[in-house]
Amino acid sequence: MRRILILPVGLIPQVVTEAIYALAMETPQWIPTDVVLITTATGLERIETQLLPEGDNWLGKLVEEYELPEITINRKEIKVLEDSTCTPIKDTRSERELMIAANTITELLREYCNDESTEVHTVISGARTALGFYLGYAMSLYGRMDDRLSHVWVHPEFEKHPSFFYPHRDSRTIYSLSSPEKALEASQAAVELVDIPFVRLRYGLTNQQIEAPLSFTDLIQTVQKRVKTPELVFATKSNKVFADGHEVPMPPSTFSWFLWLALRHVDYPHPDNLIKANDATLALEYLDVYKSIVGEMSYEYETASEILSQGIEREYIWEKNSRIKKNLKCVLGERADIYDVASFSSRPNTLYGLDIKRSHIRISN
Repeated sequence: MRRILILPVGLIPQVVTEAIYALAMETPQWIPTDVVLITTATGLERIETQLLPEGDNWLGKLVEEYELPEITINRKEIKVLEDSTCTPIKDTRSERELMIAANTITELLREYCNDESTEVHTVISGARTALGFYLGYAMSLYGRMDDRLSHVWVHPEFEKHPSFFYPHRDSRTIYSLSSPEKALEASQAAVELVDIPFVRLRYGLTNQQIEAPLSFTDLIQTVQKRVKTPELVFATKSNKVFADGHEVPMPPSTFSWFLWLALRHVDYPHPDNLIKANDATLALEYLDVYKSIVGEMSYEYETASEILSQGIEREYIWEKNSRIKKNLKCVLGERADIYDVASFSSRPNTLYGLDIKRSHIRISN
């Protein structure tokens, strides 16, 4: 299993060694096999001069001092943000530059999180706030159950200090930036990794949406469609039902049952809107709705009247609810659960009814 550590790096490359130190101090250790850095042309210079072997080699020093497994930064995994002409950008201040960063981050997270041989840990410290936001959002869209999102907390005296890269094992003195005469003991510095819980939205997306090479903006629009305000419309004149603007084909008996539950949901407060088995009054109420759809002289109505003469049996309820669920699922996929008939309480006293806001239901001729 490849362990992918992803970090944005601005002018403070210390976040890389601080994050790896904090991960190495965990029990059990989480040592990355790949370190992926997202940076600008300016950030690349800092990485080269401070972290890599050709510079100060602070990453190599950390690995050697704490006797960690080999950790290196592969040049191919330093993702320098580039514009449409492949020219590295120097900062992420403008809207155009931020969109470049957002699209790059989206592409990276899609690539690594869709690889079953990886486990991804993203640290949002180390660059401008917007980049941290984009990383967190991309993790929410693509992150799996074992992927992690975190922030590195460093004691304020040591945070962003140009001479501090991690707490040393042996005594090492540096001097405060705010009070130059104040000595600081680097071996005692507090560096902690704070896990950030996040909502994993990928499980509400289709495989096609997860794997499609979408830009950040296109991806947001796709997800927004999935989380739009529910709308359930019954057109009683044409006997059609629409959910999320899509027609959900249903035979008259299923449509009538769904319409009846919707009418009760709109007309009665919870829990009076719910139905139960073996209630003769409820059976007559449903039959009135069914009659308005298929006609009193129809064979379907006569058959239903005979079946429900003693009330609505539990098996009848199950069958109708199951048909509604199946029809919704065929059209809406995962969003079918929003409109599905819900169960309340427990057997043998189970109650049934809709569980969406009344304002999301519209019944018209």
